Amino acid sequence: MKTTTKQYRILLVSFLVGLCSTFLTAQDVYVCGHEYQGTAKLWTNGTPQDLTDGVNFGNAWSVFVDDGDVYVAGTEENNTGIRVAKLWINGTSQSLTDGALNAEARSVFVYNGNIYVAGDESSTAKLWTNGTPQDLTDGATYGRASSVYVDNGDIYVAGKEGDIAKVWKNGSPQDLTDGTQSAEALSVFVDNGNVYVAGKEFNGTNHVAKLWTNGTPQDLTDGTNDAIAKSVYVANGNVFVAGNEFNNGKGRAKLWKNGTPQNLTVDNQGSTDAESVFVHNSDVYVAGTEGNLVKVWINGTPQTISDGSNYAYAYSVFVTNSLGVSNMTGNHFTLYPNPAQNILHFKAKADDIQKIDLFSITGQHLKSWEGKTKVNLSQFAPASYFVKITAQDGKAVVKQVAKK
Repeated sequence: MKTTTKQYRILLVSFLVGLCSTFLTAQDVYVCGHEYQGTAKLWTNGTPQDLTDGVNFGNAWSVFVDDGDVYVAGTEENNTGIRVAKLWINGTSQSLTDGALNAEARSVFVYNGNIYVAGDESSTAKLWTNGTPQDLTDGATYGRASSVYVDNGDIYVAGKEGDIAKVWKNGSPQDLTDGTQSAEALSVFVDNGNVYVAGKEFNGTNHVAKLWTNGTPQDLTDGTNDAIAKSVYVANGNVFVAGNEFNNGKGRAKLWKNGTPQNLTVDNQGSTDAESVFVHNSDVYVAGTEGNLVKVWINGTPQTISDGSNYAYAYSVFVTNSLGVSNMTGNHFTLYPNPAQNILHFKAKADDIQKIDLFSITGQHLKSWEGKTKVNLSQFAPASYFVKITAQDGKAVVKQVAKK
């Protein structure tokens, strides 16, 4: 999200709500990017929304959806031509930088109500938490943070410092490459404690598309052609990577599943690019560009999102089940502490709690409690879980909880 970067928690939240008798029928597909002459865009189910007015250049790099709220990270130039890092929440913009130095907000992730944005300001890799900046690099050499992911409260950021591909965990860096050749980490995803990073490394002639798993590199391409891995997503034990490989001077959108490549376009088409991958209910969504059109490939079948009147580019895709069947939101209930040692408390802001259901991270139903405002998790192993909270009127919401 890039989301790339793009958010297993929301996928499973939507899945579990459907699984637990709150029947959600339609999915919402969010794609962000920009249109020629620099208007930052968000497409929702193909319907465009301008995030900027087009007077100054704007771009949307990453989209994330949480509890029905839509978060977009990007940039917009000010009147002096300096790029300002931006966060849009439901279309309303917030400046993350003051416009004194060029800056980009490249990835956004929401966890337990906290908003994390990765990017850069001048030559310094940055992480903003609820708008408060943290320097990940010292600015002595060029640094960039391209992707952020939060798992069990741990914050992972992928990027680069100088020629070295990096991943930071809670601000502490790990080098993925030795710096002898230029490299960059562009996307990070965490699943069952395993850290997956997609990116590229130069081999002396071309860039090789790379996947690092817990720091161990895997070449996705053989280095004959220039290539790049831009987004990684893990679902049901499968590792999906989106990117491209150049052939005869033209980019070819690619999707790798467990290292096996799939061409999303044919050779006689124009240049294409795959920027972001997201898996929803076993369907694989890839956002990118073909010629001057924004495309989303669903299980390999392309759908055109933009109308072709202007050149348009897509950088991130996020998919949720439609929440239109219920007015319930996560704000109706609070749970604490999270993470929990043993006892987890629930507080209803309006309706009484009828039932609480506990699920594993893979969707297995583990236990139910009725008419309770606190539950005992001592019998369960330390891990992430989902709880479905059902009110007396039958409306429900699903939240993630961590067990210590």
